[in-house]
Amino acid sequence: MLRAAAGPAVELLEYLTPRDGRPRPQDTRANDLVHWHTIAITPDIQTAGRARAPVPRTMR
Repeated sequence: MLRAAAGPAVELLEYLTPRDGRPRPQDTRANDLVHWHTIAITPDIQTAGRARAPVPRTMR
């Protein structure tokens, strides 16, 4: 969860199931509906990295 001092928060999710959906088309471009791009801008990346919520790590 990314949370600023004010305003909305951003949560990035990884869907683990179902994995049997259609693969993303090979010719996907930046202007396609299926494309996404997330940018987080911060003046101090070190402080932002320490402030984020811990990410659970699992072995696969």
